Amino acid sequence: MARPACILSVLLLLSACGRPATVQECEEIASRVATLEYEAASKSQSPPQPDQIKTIRARVHEAMTKGCVGKRITERALQCVRNAKTADAIQKVCFD
Repeated sequence: MARPACILSVLLLLSACGRPATVQECEEIASRVATLEYEAASKSQSPPQPDQIKTIRARVHEAMTKGCVGKRITERALQCVRNAKTADAIQKVCFD
């Protein structure tokens, strides 16, 4: 699961060039990160329970939307988020 530091790194990297991110785009990023974290967790020995899934989504959504809306983002970064295979890839590849 992504740590708060990873999420913060993504948010800081959003401030690079591009245009201001919309609420919808930030929600899309948050949803994608949460989905990838869930998929990674479900591959572990003990799959996450429904309440854990809600917690993952709420944590990621809150962190992403607080520091995301209005920050600079590019279309390339958004497309990368959409195609990412892991939450870490979003941080390390999409917002590098």
